[in-house]
Amino acid sequence: MNLKSVLEEETKLFRLFLLALLVLAGLSYLRLLDPAKLFLPWKCPFKMLTGHPCPGCGMTDAIKALLAGRFRAAFWANPNVYPLLVFCLTSALFPERKKGQGLFLKAWLVFILGWWALRLKYGWPF
Repeated sequence: MNLKSVLEEETKLFRLFLLALLVLAGLSYLRLLDPAKLFLPWKCPFKMLTGHPCPGCGMTDAIKALLAGRFRAAFWANPNVYPLLVFCLTSALFPERKKGQGLFLKAWLVFILGWWALRLKYGWPF
């Protein structure tokens, strides 16, 4: 199996994942599914070990809030959900376009670390 076929397979899986998220969002919009009641069994290992939230803590709640159409709640759960959404959508819609992704990822990393520092200093969610 060569690298090109592996990348094509990953792109297909990624698009399938995004399609599943769109279906969940549609069901939520039609009030056939309440994302707040989705049970996800994992806990953050970083928070369990240190007692402090990791940079990704709150991302699950943010995605649930987005699916429910509660955009402000999604932002306060973890504002990194919006750059993640932009990155996922552009990667799925334009998989061949890699120009500019490196700069976007570097800027996003700075944002993630800044958010984490503010959250550690002032508490969650400030």
